Amino acid sequence: MRDFISRAARLWLRHWRPLYLRLPLLPPAFFCMILGYEVCNWINVTLGAPRWWSIPVATHWDWEIPFLPGSLPLYLSFISFYFLPKALLREPYRNEAYYAAMHQALQLTTLVSCVIFLLAPTPVELRVQALTALDSAHLPHWLRAGCEGLFAIDGEYNAWPSLHVSQPLLIMLAVQQLRLFSPLLRRLLWLHWGLMALSVLTMKQHYLWDVFTAVLLAVTYWLVWLSPRLRAAVVPTRPQMALGL
Repeated sequence: MRDFISRAARLWLRHWRPLYLRLPLLPPAFFCMILGYEVCNWINVTLGAPRWWSIPVATHWDWEIPFLPGSLPLYLSFISFYFLPKALLREPYRNEAYYAAMHQALQLTTLVSCVIFLLAPTPVELRVQALTALDSAHLPHWLRAGCEGLFAIDGEYNAWPSLHVSQPLLIMLAVQQLRLFSPLLRRLLWLHWGLMALSVLTMKQHYLWDVFTAVLLAVTYWLVWLSPRLRAAVVPTRPQMALGL
């Protein structure tokens, strides 16, 4: 078994790792986030979600926000943010230390969020509004099927903090500090993040409290953990050419 692991490690370092660094693949942190999220949801559903720590998160403002099924594509676009750190592995920026620090920060964010999901499982009761609206709305078949599929796959727990908001924000803070891409593209990415964060509310997937705690978690990790490590990482050879796309 030890020999097998050793050979697999050598194969990864020699062949698969260089290929992974070249291809625009999602980072392992994304799949760990999805796995942790779904496992926590399954545990909460199976155990009936006993609350060790309860906070009343729903407000009347949450119920006033309209359900907008057309924001589904924007809601699903959060996946695109996970491709951004791979830019650090491209020429001329090429800095694996930065990439590793961002990857570790995303993993830690997942870990803290999953602990909260299990300690304070909060059902998203706002979905009643969405399901009622779907019954009466005249929507294209693909949009109705997409909304119903989302609610079927994504359990009602794991409300706060919203990983949908926190991890893309953490990525964007790093993109801003490292000055990845051109200033115009960074502004567009920030606009995209803002609209995507708003979509978690209009899709009735989260409360305002979930977004607030997600931003708080991301900023805390950024200030305490990720930003100092990015400053301490190896400086690229030609930082002035940091992917000015």
